[in-house]
Amino acid sequence: FCGKEIYIVAAGPSLDKNFLQLKDMPDRENKIIFATGTVFKKLIRAGIKPDYIIISEANERVVAQMTEYFDESIPLILLSTSAWKLYELYQGPKYMVYQYEFTLAEKAAEEEGRKLYMTGGSVSTTALDVAIRLGARKIVFLGLDLAYTDGVAHCYDTSRRDYIDSGETIMVQGYDGKEVAT
Repeated sequence: FCGKEIYIVAAGPSLDKNFLQLKDMPDRENKIIFATGTVFKKLIRAGIKPDYIIISEANERVVAQMTEYFDESIPLILLSTSAWKLYELYQGPKYMVYQYEFTLAEKAAEEEGRKLYMTGGSVSTTALDVAIRLGARKIVFLGLDLAYTDGVAHCYDTSRRDYIDSGETIMVQGYDGKEVAT
């Protein structure tokens, strides 16, 4: 990570508009594709092999994000509270990150002499803190909408695409000047 451009790839709806640009990035040896678990299969199916995958979700449904690829050589970065089944099943390299403001994680990190990372309640926020703390030169986000772009929750070919209006959203101006729910 140190001194490199890090491309954090999240599952927001806008990812469908630009993720294929990751295939032919120039100067690839100085760039790292850091994918969230939700977009891992989407990238692999498109012929894009991320350099790292990060998962923070504790729910075991995230195991399905990795099935078919448990023997991959892509390093997996797992939050200490993520689904334990992934630690057992994934055959590639694994790294654990411990989060601030979770007492058991803070205690384990102290006992093991490990760093603590900010999570902000999102896998993308965790990825951002990992990239910063490991010395990234530049960080670029793809698919980090934080909104229901085009009225959907996630990009195509990932989990939970449909947006269900719970009445708890607000409208804000999007990057394109149009109103978007968030």
